[in-house]
Amino acid sequence: MTCTHKADFKWLIAALGLAWGLSAPAQAATPASAQTPPTSSAAFAGNGLVLDVSGIDSKDALGTPFNTVLNLQVGANALINSLSWDLQLQAFDPSWLSHIKLSLGPSSGAGLVAFTPGINDEYSGSAHYSGSANLVDYGLAFQVGEDGLLRLEFFEGVDNGVEPTDGKWLSGTLSLGISPVPEPSSYGLMALGLMALLGARGIARRQAKGGGGGNAGREKTA
Repeated sequence: MTCTHKADFKWLIAALGLAWGLSAPAQAATPASAQTPPTSSAAFAGNGLVLDVSGIDSKDALGTPFNTVLNLQVGANALINSLSWDLQLQAFDPSWLSHIKLSLGPSSGAGLVAFTPGINDEYSGSAHYSGSANLVDYGLAFQVGEDGLLRLEFFEGVDNGVEPTDGKWLSGTLSLGISPVPEPSSYGLMALGLMALLGARGIARRQAKGGGGGNAGREKTA
């Protein structure tokens, strides 16, 4: 079965297509072969990151060692504020499209956001999903840690034991909006710049007032 869906974000929130507060269970180190699939690539574009997820497998439950995990450097304490997607997914029988999921969060694995493109599609087959969401509007924006790493884990909501994989992200991209957090030294420079600007404006106002008063005095003396 193949179908196309234009995701409605409010509906996804209500149906837990995007959910907040997951924590990755303790796990062994993810094998190096699962860390960076050869078909995936990421590139910064404007104020965001575009990730090609073509060919990534959806294998096991969250936290199991053979899931695909990506750790992307986005800058210390950066805020992830939006998500958009254009995806083609496939679920292999007896797995369902609604089982294919992605977790996003800091490298600590705490407070993860879970994304389920086919939240209501309880059947096998392939489908296309596209949509976008401002995470700030829905209270789902989050910050990465001091290490600047954004952790993404592709996993199955229900592991049906299909070998070698329950599903696949056949093709497509995820786009993440990112707001960098200035370094502490940058705050100091911004404060100095603001003080200098305010000081210059104050001097200009005093000069304007002083000049007007001098003219009036001379006219009065005359």
